Amino acid sequence: MARVTMNDSSNETRVRVAKVGGAGHNMMVDNPVGFVEALLAVAADHADPSSVDPFHSTTRTYGYAPLMRGAGLANWAIGDAKIEAKLDNEWLAGCSVQADNQDGTFQLSWPNGSVTSHPGYLIRRLQDTEKTQN
Repeated sequence: MARVTMNDSSNETRVRVAKVGGAGHNMMVDNPVGFVEALLAVAADHADPSSVDPFHSTTRTYGYAPLMRGAGLANWAIGDAKIEAKLDNEWLAGCSVQADNQDGTFQLSWPNGSVTSHPGYLIRRLQDTEKTQN
């Protein structure tokens, strides 16, 4: 989903994109609540064009919180260090939860000192993986 705006003075086209978290082309089936959140955001932009900055393209992802609830996951505890997160189709251990972004994403601290924002449905406890491997 996208909203395109034109800046009349420079004829530049800027695009505001609303992505649906964890969803592909079948976004309305993959994450129906996220689809509705994204649709409402685009509709709000259309109703109030002044809310869209014509000088900046933006992308925002909707629907991470419903995906987390749908997967049966509770909020992650701040400081929880017995977790791993999925990055590029690989589960990586050694991260800890630093903050809850209140949108279904969490700030994770990694051993190399970097901090990333990560969807909660792509985080799991190390104990969960040990149970599935036995």
